[in-house]
This record gives sequence, C-alpha cells and structure tokens, in this order.
Amino acid sequence: MPRPLAGSSVLLLALAAAPLGCAESIGFDDTPADEEAEEAEGDGDGDATGDGDGDEDERVEHDELGGGVVRTTVDASDEQAWVYLDLDSKAALAEGVVGWDLGFRRFEIILNGGINGDEGVELAFIDGVDFETLTELPDDLTWITDAADGDDENMDPDLAFFDWYDYDIATHVLTPKDRVYLVRSSDGALFKLQIANYYSEAGSSGFMQFYWAAI
Repeated sequence: MPRPLAGSSVLLLALAAAPLGCAESIGFDDTPADEEAEEAEGDGDGDATGDGDGDEDERVEHDELGGGVVRTTVDASDEQAWVYLDLDSKAALAEGVVGWDLGFRRFEIILNGGINGDEGVELAFIDGVDFETLTELPDDLTWITDAADGDDENMDPDLAFFDWYDYDIATHVLTPKDRVYLVRSSDGALFKLQIANYYSEAGSSGFMQFYWAAI
C-alpha cells in the first residue's frame, strides 16, 4: 500500500483558504454515448465501479463516450483518504485491495510503482498533442514512476504526476496542463490519459476529471 505522502504545505494552505473556482475545460464531447442505455437500466448514476465483489469505491464514476474513450470523475476531496483505480478493469478499489494503478487524494496522484507500490506502474507524457488522434507511442518516451525526494527545493516525494497543473497564485485555481499522459498499467497494458478538470460543477476542489482510453 502507498505510504502517506507529505504534500506541499504551502499549496495545501493556499487551497484550503482559496475561494472556489472552476478550471477551464480542455474540450471533448461530454455527452456519454451510452446515456440512453444507462437510463433504460435505471441506474442514473453513471457506470458501476468495481467488479461486483464488494471491493468497489463509489467515489469513482465512469461515463463511456464512445470510441473506447472513458470520462472518469473521482471524488478525491477527502484530505486523508486515497481513492484507488484499476485501469485494466475500470474498478475503483477499496483500500487494501491489490491491483490498483492510480491513487487520488486532493491534487495528488500516485502510481502503484516505485515508492508507492510493487506493481511496476509507469508514466510518460507528451505536451501539446491531441488526445483523440494519438494512436501510437512515440519512440523517444521517457518512462518514470514515483520516487523519493531528489535534488530539488522541497522535501516532497517526486511523484510522476507532480506537474500536472498550472497554479494561479492570484485566484488559487489549478488548471490542467495541455498534456497527454501514457500509463503502463499493473497488467502491462498501455493507456492514454488527459486531465480535464479539478473542480465539481459547484466549484468544489478535489473532483478530478479525466479522459482515458487504451492505446
């Protein structure tokens, strides 16, 4: 299981005192392709998370948008509890369940690899590329995972997802960077992922929304 992480104290204080705001959307059609089917089934709450064995976490909601693209919203607003997602099965796993790939807590995202897990999950990223048209991996990718604090100005662990946002010191708003991430999962599968928002429709922080698909 992941060890507790020491997030940036300055940023945590700023976020705690910040007025609520909404980050600008980075695109995509937000209408689920299976919306009518979901209504017909009567669930009304998006796709079920988990694998039906009682290990699911209801703080994760998936919407299938068609073409293999999934829009996932994670309620990571709890300042203490992590939310764990297995990309291979789309299952949101409870704490202590093996097989997760990504963990979420507020603005922090961890991998099940390096200092935070034993499953070998790795990450690479490409700036300024179109998510929908990215179908092949470039040859010059650099794969990284979560690591202990290196030679930098802070004492925080060097998370692979550390630099996913731009922070506006005047408004205290986090805005996702124009970046596509490539994730090699615990099962060795490859996924592309783009973070779209960090705020709920009401403006509450800690509601991570991202688009992802197998590649």
